[in-house]
Amino acid sequence: MKRGSGVEWLSFAESLRFARRHRRYFGIFLVIYGRSLLRWRKMHAARVGYAFLQLFDDYMDGDRTWDGSLDALAARMQAEWDSGVFAEDIPLSQLGEAFWKELEAAPEGRTDVYALLQAMHFDSQRRVQRLLLDEQTLHAHLHRTFYHSVDILLVVSGLQTRAREVPGLVKALAWCSVVRDFDDDVAAGIINVPQKVVEAARLREGGSATITTHTPEVAAWLNEEHAKVKEHLEQAHANLTEVSTKEPEAAKLLRVFQKSVEKYASR
Repeated sequence: MKRGSGVEWLSFAESLRFARRHRRYFGIFLVIYGRSLLRWRKMHAARVGYAFLQLFDDYMDGDRTWDGSLDALAARMQAEWDSGVFAEDIPLSQLGEAFWKELEAAPEGRTDVYALLQAMHFDSQRRVQRLLLDEQTLHAHLHRTFYHSVDILLVVSGLQTRAREVPGLVKALAWCSVVRDFDDDVAAGIINVPQKVVEAARLREGGSATITTHTPEVAAWLNEEHAKVKEHLEQAHANLTEVSTKEPEAAKLLRVFQKSVEKYASR
């Protein structure tokens, strides 16, 4: 295992590299390292966990080049995470081992990470194979992704609240991700609208429709989803009000994400 300062430096270097690519990641960088200034040891899991998961996601999304099979890389990392035995020959494996050890006292967190690795790998397969999903499968995949992401956030923050207690927020985050990143995702090969919507657009255009937020069939579906987000946010507000009575710090943390979605939904 890459020890102490070596893992810290690797986490910092990778997080800084993410931040330089997009201002959203710069915001995450500021939050993680800003909070770390007052609780350096306590935030170690957050630092290495973010670097590990975002680096894996970058490979799966094609934002970072991997010289080899992405399926093989995903299978390897899932096997290493499942066994707790890491080869340590690449930064991803080094970060993975550090994060795995940080979650020794939180086995449910390890389960969440494994599930998220599977979800990110599925996105890679969707991208490469240009897979289209039916509406139920699409919503289930998005829910799975954000359910486990919220759980991991809470675990590494040392909190007791879990994603199952904030279902409204999980659904709101999934909606925001689809709309906010739609054009970038489509350009990469990930189409986050149901298969029937894409097929209807292609039928109208004679088989070769360009899929954008302005495609009539896509716009209609996104409008339907936007109508639901108000209900999701109302549920999230009620969820967080209840959480605040049991664990105020968790409610405070999660409200940051609630407000971010509210701001985006009001555009």
